[in-house]
Amino acid sequence: MREQGIFQRRLLGVVVKALEYYDYYTRGHSENVARYASLFAENLGLDRSVIRCLFWAGMVHDVGKIFVPQQVLNKNGLLSVEEYELVKIHPVKSFELLNEAGLEEIAKIARHHHERYDGKGYPDGLVGDAIPFESRILAVVDAFDAMTTNRPYKKAMTIEEAILEIERCSGSQFDPNLAEVFVKLLKEKPELFLKKG
Repeated sequence: MREQGIFQRRLLGVVVKALEYYDYYTRGHSENVARYASLFAENLGLDRSVIRCLFWAGMVHDVGKIFVPQQVLNKNGLLSVEEYELVKIHPVKSFELLNEAGLEEIAKIARHHHERYDGKGYPDGLVGDAIPFESRILAVVDAFDAMTTNRPYKKAMTIEEAILEIERCSGSQFDPNLAEVFVKLLKEKPELFLKKG
């Protein structure tokens, strides 16, 4: 069991490296999302095994982006409808790759991290509690990191601006209970969510 765990960690490490080579902006993002997901899960008092699973899901949730053309991922401007459809395949591809590696639980979390609480997300249009709990956690921290990071198409928000955006999207994009708890954590301990490096 221990050797299998070591092998899986190494495998996931290789997968993350491959994605970083492909998509420059994923490098810090994967690490940040993994760290934020762990911090949030600890704050929620979740079991260590769930925290560990969320950490690894955060690290590899975007691995399916290797199936999205680089010019789409790094486009400096709004995506066309066709380009957005290409981006929307990445959670499914993440799911397929991770599932194939025998990481079913992590695969399920990754598949649903772009679902929306109101059912307008992708890939499956799940609504509310039908979205796996861990995926709802990942959705909030993933969006928070994207908001507070410079990208080719937008300037980073401050933590305060991101808090307002999370509150605005509570109940539509995000689970309202999780959004409320995450905002409280951001307000009480903003130093935990400063970018590394």
